[in-house]
Amino acid sequence: MVISAWLIAFLIQSFGGFDGMDAAASGQNFADTIGQGEHPLRSKWYILFLLACFIGANAFVVGRGIKGGIEKASSILMPAFFVMLIVVVGFSVTNGDTARAAAFILQPKWEDVGFGTFLAGIGQAFFSIGVGVGLMITYGAYLSKDTDITRSSLIVVGSDTLVALIAGFAIFPIVFAAGLDPAGGPSLFFISMPVAFGAIPGGAIFASVFFALALFAAFTSSISLMEVGVSWLEERQGVTRLGAACGMGFALFMIGAAYVFSLEYLDFMDFMTEGLLLPLGGLLTVIFAGWVLSREMLTSELGEGTVMNLWRFVMRWFVPPFVGIILVFGFMDKIQDQYHVPLPGALTVLLGPNWVPPVE
Repeated sequence: MVISAWLIAFLIQSFGGFDGMDAAASGQNFADTIGQGEHPLRSKWYILFLLACFIGANAFVVGRGIKGGIEKASSILMPAFFVMLIVVVGFSVTNGDTARAAAFILQPKWEDVGFGTFLAGIGQAFFSIGVGVGLMITYGAYLSKDTDITRSSLIVVGSDTLVALIAGFAIFPIVFAAGLDPAGGPSLFFISMPVAFGAIPGGAIFASVFFALALFAAFTSSISLMEVGVSWLEERQGVTRLGAACGMGFALFMIGAAYVFSLEYLDFMDFMTEGLLLPLGGLLTVIFAGWVLSREMLTSELGEGTVMNLWRFVMRWFVPPFVGIILVFGFMDKIQDQYHVPLPGALTVLLGPNWVPPVE
């Protein structure tokens, strides 16, 4: 949600355009915006205000319920999201280096594939599908009895993968055309993309569409995240939906305020979430589905047959140890990568060499 507040700030900036902005100026602009550059306190209060607006919008939508809030918002936002995505892709492919982008996205580099590749992949899956935070469980509770869960699951995973590929073609052709680093991480979004949009004709218009697109994606995800806690408070604790949404919103705002005023806290929570909490939540979900739920309950939802038997076997005997290995080694990899804690020599074979301080 804090990064969504950054998106709002950049969306507002994009109306003025990023014309003539080089990498150094863009980096300074990003630092100034999030409160790490000039006038830090004023910038932080500005981001805090935008955070309050974003969380308030979340609480309003979720507080109106599934039909009147989340479903109505999604029915408007998701089509708008896809229209803007196609517009940005068309602009990017027309004005960017599509051939290099296609090679970057689609051409395998087997020499770079290692254990860390699978760690990154499963981490992305946990984030993208929301396995470790109960999103699919919560939304699954609202499905009608005649819904084919297996088919719906395949559609969700397939759609998620397709949108990720399309989004790649929305970003990387512009990145390569501007001669920017495609592996820039978060800086790619907030530093490199403004430089790219500022260097091409019509960039201001498409920069606005681009950041609005990202904001829509963030908003549809955040209302899903808030719904998990709100539905629990409403159904289990007897709190009204609007009251639960306001309470959750206030708690999230207070936590977000700490992020706004301390990027170190933001980095630490990112480390804990991606490295520990999401995989652990996924592992517990898998164990619950495979070992706690009765066969009768599973067959009532999934039906009898080969698919059901294969799914249950995999969920019991294959997925838990796989996710457990990812959890342990992924956490170690994050410790070494982010906090430079040396790992034993045997682990460097899997996770890569320990961090070496740069030579002065």
